[in-house]
Amino acid sequence: MTSSNSVPEFKVGIVGPTRVGKTSLIAAVLQDSQHQLAGSPVTLRPANTGTEKRLSKYRRDLQGSFNAKELVFHSGALAGTQEPFTFELTLTTGHSNTNINMHFLDFPGGWLDPEMRPDGRKADWEKCVEWINESSILLIPIDATVLMEAEEARHKRLTPSLLAIPNVSDLVRDWAKIRQQQMDQPALIVFCPLKCESYFNDNGWGVRDGSKGLLSRIEHNYASVIEAVKKEAPHVQIRYCPIDTIGCVEIKKALWHENASLPSGYELDVKYKIRTPAELRVKGADSILLNICRQVMKVIETSEMQKEKEAIDKATHAKVAADQARKIANEAGFFDRLSDWWNDKGWDHRKDMAGSAGSNAADKDKAAKEATASINQLKAVMEILANKPDDSRVVEL
Repeated sequence: MTSSNSVPEFKVGIVGPTRVGKTSLIAAVLQDSQHQLAGSPVTLRPANTGTEKRLSKYRRDLQGSFNAKELVFHSGALAGTQEPFTFELTLTTGHSNTNINMHFLDFPGGWLDPEMRPDGRKADWEKCVEWINESSILLIPIDATVLMEAEEARHKRLTPSLLAIPNVSDLVRDWAKIRQQQMDQPALIVFCPLKCESYFNDNGWGVRDGSKGLLSRIEHNYASVIEAVKKEAPHVQIRYCPIDTIGCVEIKKALWHENASLPSGYELDVKYKIRTPAELRVKGADSILLNICRQVMKVIETSEMQKEKEAIDKATHAKVAADQARKIANEAGFFDRLSDWWNDKGWDHRKDMAGSAGSNAADKDKAAKEATASINQLKAVMEILANKPDDSRVVEL
């Protein structure tokens, strides 16, 4: 958790190979959040123009595929993100500066492999690694088709290379070692299989139930990653959240063919048939939002408990001082004060800032009350989301 421009910011690391579907994952979370937030004053939306443009392009390209009645994905192809990019989403009630920002770093997946990392990008890669290590939440997107369409032994041997599993394992192990040094801090890692439409029959159109097989292949292929986390940082929660990123499609053809330019030497081309009506029907991505909200609330709770302990420890020389410290520490919770996130000068200064547009004390008081009401609305919705049960697809690993 960090603070930027007095707005709380939670970093979320995304660790996956090139063209695994990181943009589609963010788009799915944004799309699927709408029904979770329906009827509430809170909205999840892009926080800046760059994020909005990139997600808009994704939607336009997807709509074009709908119009053509066909989608084709190339698993393992070299094209994809060429530069690091931060997706910025915000949970907001619409009131200025009473938001919670969630930042997702997308980096070129090829950088996971030292042999594929361009010369001269060492410093950029180190910044990406630093971001990941600072994130208390890690998402691991996985192309479900690579696992499920690898029926022959020669294709199954390609899976670790196409999904960069050894490189993902190394990065996650280092992340877990850092979490080991912060055992009092909550942390979460989520395995996110994408393009799961063809392997579940609970989303309106699916006729094939390969859900058990998908989970089994995830557990088998990512056993080293799961083991590393459990060994290095047993307090970290590990979740499995499969996602239908489009919904209204089914696999028409999956072809493996040689591609000498790739480390694996092969790539998988998957052609999808679009079912009618051609309506985007994301499923499972809301579980990502719910788990992120739980993590946010745990971080907040842990932070408040630590502050109270520090205040009491500093005042142990006298009972009166200790009682006063407890009173100050318990006077208001995180969402009532937000002192650490809004600025370093405390809640009173935050109220002044909220009312800076007012021309007199009454205007400032009104602005401060509006900000407080907005924060309380955000707190209430966050608590509701954090306490909602997971989708039946979600599994604790």
